[in-house]
Amino acid sequence: MRVAILVVVLIILAGGTYFLITRDYDNNPGMTASSDANYTNISVSELEKMIKNKDFKLVDVHIPEQQHIPGTDKMIAYNNVDDFISQFSNKDEKIVLYCRSGSMSEILAKELIQRGYTNIYKLEGGLNAWQVANNLTTSIGSLR
Repeated sequence: MRVAILVVVLIILAGGTYFLITRDYDNNPGMTASSDANYTNISVSELEKMIKNKDFKLVDVHIPEQQHIPGTDKMIAYNNVDDFISQFSNKDEKIVLYCRSGSMSEILAKELIQRGYTNIYKLEGGLNAWQVANNLTTSIGSLR
């Protein structure tokens, strides 16, 4: 009997631990499953509001070049960290990253956080989510 109770308690504890480790962080903007990444995820609607009173740099990091969100300040390839750092040396500057779907901007966001950047935002769903919300884009080559 005691063994059965002990087994049940261990199963409950293991299940609770598993839940805490693998829980979904999507409902907590700015939180990621990785402890080394402290960038903030933002939705399309949040970016739309931010653009109205723009106090940040908007950077398209997708390669190859794609259409851009209006107001994009720069296009820098996600895997060209040195170029990014040379253009954005202020590690406290507010910077919003996006790519086509979010994966390339996530890679760069994590890298920038590791290098000491403190005010990094990433558009969830990237340009795809922006377009699904029926927002306009600018053409390829418009940032040159």
